[in-house]
Amino acid sequence: MEPKVTNKEEILVVGIATTTNNEKELSNTGEISKLWSRFYTEEIFHVIINQAAPTEVLGVYTQYTTGASGDYLMLIGQQVSNTNQTDDKLVQIKIPASKYLVFTSKQGPVAQVVPETWNMIWQWFEEHDSKRAFTGDFELYDERGKNPEQAIVDIYISIK
Repeated sequence: MEPKVTNKEEILVVGIATTTNNEKELSNTGEISKLWSRFYTEEIFHVIINQAAPTEVLGVYTQYTTGASGDYLMLIGQQVSNTNQTDDKLVQIKIPASKYLVFTSKQGPVAQVVPETWNMIWQWFEEHDSKRAFTGDFELYDERGKNPEQAIVDIYISIK
């Protein structure tokens, strides 16, 4: 899989978040699946105001402490036009403008294709000279992901 290169301006995102790391996520103590469950169970998308792209959900990885091996903030939410939110349980972040490699998953069950795509991303970076920036990476869930059994997801990896 060869990624596409793109540039993105700063993105404002509001949602719910947790701090985790890849070691936790690869064990039985991971937080990300619980966060996704909470996002949909509590219908967080109805609480977020000023949505810039109401049909899209972002899974954002940011505030990396030591690259891929350390803790990071994982936020699930939506892009907004401003951060004037009224709900205190929501977290607001800015993903800085950056150059990205965009990896697109195969079509299939989201719980399968997203981890598979991340594994391909890690392998791709081992085999290529590109360097991750770790400023803010995100999974984009748009209309192609509406059916979680037949989803296609784009994963944006910030690069130097």
